[in-house]
Amino acid sequence: MRAVPSPPACAGTPTAPPTEDGAERDRRSQTRIALGLLLAVWLAFSYPAFLGKARFPVDIANPAPGQEDKPAVNAELGDALYAFYPWHSYLGDRLRSGELPLWDPYRFAGTPFSSDIGTGTFYPPNWLYASGHVLATLTFIALASLLASLLMAFWFLRLLRLHPYAAALGAVVWTFSAFIMTSSTNEHMLGSAVWLPLALGGLEVARNGRLRRGITLTAAALVLSLLGGQVQVTLIVWLATAIWAAVGMATTLAGRDPSGSRNIQSQALAAGAAFVLALGIGAVQLLPTAQFAGQILRQETSLELALRTALPTEQLPTLLLPDYRGSPLDRNYVGPGVNYTATAIYAGILTLPLAALGLFNRPGRPALFFAVLVLLGILCITGTPFYRLILALPGFSRTVFITRFSFLLNVGLAGLAALGLHSLLVEPTRRSAAIMLGPLVAVGVVVVLLAVDRSGTPLPASYIVPRSIRAAVFLVLGGAAVAWLALQPWRAVPAALAVLAVVVVDLWQFGFPYSPYFSPRAAYARTPGVEYLSEVAGPRPRYANLGAYVLAPNAGLQYRLYSIEGYGPLIPRRLVELVSLAEDQIDQATFNFFGPFAPGAFEAPAMDLLGIRTAVAPSDASPRPAGVVAGNAILVDRPTAFPPAFLTSCWEQTTDAGSLDRLRSMSASELRGTAVLSGGRGPGPSPGGDCGSAGDATVERYEPERVVARTQADRNSVLVLTDAWYPGWSVTVDGKPADLLRVDHALRGVALSAGDHLVELRYRPRALMTGATVTALSLLFLVAWALASRRERATSGARRIDVIE
Repeated sequence: MRAVPSPPACAGTPTAPPTEDGAERDRRSQTRIALGLLLAVWLAFSYPAFLGKARFPVDIANPAPGQEDKPAVNAELGDALYAFYPWHSYLGDRLRSGELPLWDPYRFAGTPFSSDIGTGTFYPPNWLYASGHVLATLTFIALASLLASLLMAFWFLRLLRLHPYAAALGAVVWTFSAFIMTSSTNEHMLGSAVWLPLALGGLEVARNGRLRRGITLTAAALVLSLLGGQVQVTLIVWLATAIWAAVGMATTLAGRDPSGSRNIQSQALAAGAAFVLALGIGAVQLLPTAQFAGQILRQETSLELALRTALPTEQLPTLLLPDYRGSPLDRNYVGPGVNYTATAIYAGILTLPLAALGLFNRPGRPALFFAVLVLLGILCITGTPFYRLILALPGFSRTVFITRFSFLLNVGLAGLAALGLHSLLVEPTRRSAAIMLGPLVAVGVVVVLLAVDRSGTPLPASYIVPRSIRAAVFLVLGGAAVAWLALQPWRAVPAALAVLAVVVVDLWQFGFPYSPYFSPRAAYARTPGVEYLSEVAGPRPRYANLGAYVLAPNAGLQYRLYSIEGYGPLIPRRLVELVSLAEDQIDQATFNFFGPFAPGAFEAPAMDLLGIRTAVAPSDASPRPAGVVAGNAILVDRPTAFPPAFLTSCWEQTTDAGSLDRLRSMSASELRGTAVLSGGRGPGPSPGGDCGSAGDATVERYEPERVVARTQADRNSVLVLTDAWYPGWSVTVDGKPADLLRVDHALRGVALSAGDHLVELRYRPRALMTGATVTALSLLFLVAWALASRRERATSGARRIDVIE
């Protein structure tokens, strides 16, 4: 790295080059200043938390008077309230009681909890929810993640030998560009994305000769990204890491990066070992999730379905003017769909010319890598035919949202911008300024044309022009700082800080409002309707929303009330198919929502079979159902609902497809007396004839992972538990192992002989146990490897001492 030139000396005054010690002191001082600036920027984006605010959208659940119809400013805020809050509350409660939550009995008639990667059960930061303070913990984890992203991005860029101020600029753009800022309230997106710089830095450490440390760092980053819980973002992080390894090997092979200290074989070994180790450590989450993925409604994603989420070409101007098609903050967004978050690609107006300078003035391995990320991001988010290749990669065929590849676009621009500022700092020549002048003017001209023409936006000039003027001001200020740096290179520090300040202010104005802070309040209040449902008799009474969501889709998990509804990408396929006998929910459940139900659906026998004891309608429902009014809810009792467990005296064996056809033709009384088996075999031939009740069944214990029922059967029978069947449930009858049957397409059943029996079901998924074993062995290997490395270093040191003596 070249030292920043000193100002001209007076005539006749001798000058001397800085000593090596002086240069090192300068670098340390610059690094401390850069870190201080990063801390200041982080505080600018997070200061409300230090004033007692929570980074959580309580205004959605508890709107201010007169703002009941006010929509959320960020589409991701709904996930924070309706998914992450109840998930983390349940996780914290179970951890606090000394239990690992394996099963969730409150949604979808029961569903795996820890196997659902989105719950983040195995993500270490989420274990802090055991404190019981959900809002405080949620805010802390989000802010810590943003700070970690800043510091890890800075560390990675410094590993590339970039100037500290350039690395700071890259870290700011990396962390506060549109992707992270508009999705940062989506906890598992943030948790999966922030580990990318650590993964890249680990490979760089390995390339520089510290193989074990580099592999360990990369593997840790890949695992944490996986456990963070957003599968598509995790796949993007892993893809970017693989590209970084491939670029390193390609440049070494081409002989264009002779500074690389490892040959191609060692680089391939480091990357391969890191990925394999990450897969091993993450097996405790991977194997159960892979098993769960085979049971959910959403399977392969077609290219046509994926292209529905691509970024339309008319959205591309938002890379320069983020509000060109409006903003949810101003209630005038006119872009595709309702999710502005999925179409935000802004990385700062000054970032673009800086990135152009980095690309053309700093050729080499980093520039090639960041340019590939930019190109890949653009090709993907715009839905070009290239995306067919992405769908062919492992895992991507199950993902949908193409625009999440904007993460790569933002990261690539951040890296190139850092390279651009670095070239200005270490080579502050007029040539560098001239190279940047072209892109700077080009961006300015496009901004002016967008303001004058307004092609592609229906918004008036009164809205677009002020934003264009603001962008032009940022460009002028940035250009002035660059010219100052080129003409007076000895003033590099204030000029570089001026460039950084322009970028920070620009990104803060754009991104800060998308991470709203609120005064802490109860996100899920104990309403009169909730109190009513809590007092419904029985071991496991279920409710369902009628007509509209009176209780949020995952509210049952928060209130510990039982439901067949829920929200999330992993919705069990069999349950949806069973419920669709009453009302077709397949299309809606494909896009993560299951429920609410039309009034007519509750007349279907399938709803009785699932034990829906109470229907919850809004108090202003029209027509108004007959029921108990409790606050904003009308609660309709359903006495026809089946109990949690009952005995049938008849059974039929059929296939999965045949079971749905058979159930469609059965009445409620037939369902009560006849079990339709599509998995396992019943207790011999069905007797036929009068298929009434075969006796009594009483649920004595109903716990998340354990159900105990006592039966009194007067003949051979099938015990039906109206809870979801799933691999991993085992059953004993009178203490002896028995077969768990799949009954009525989606429910659990047990074949019983005549007499009294004690039936116990436990959830102990084999995939989780196998995954935990693989994870433990991988961690033991990692520890042994680290210890062996330490012994090798100690032995090597002792040998050197012997030689000296």
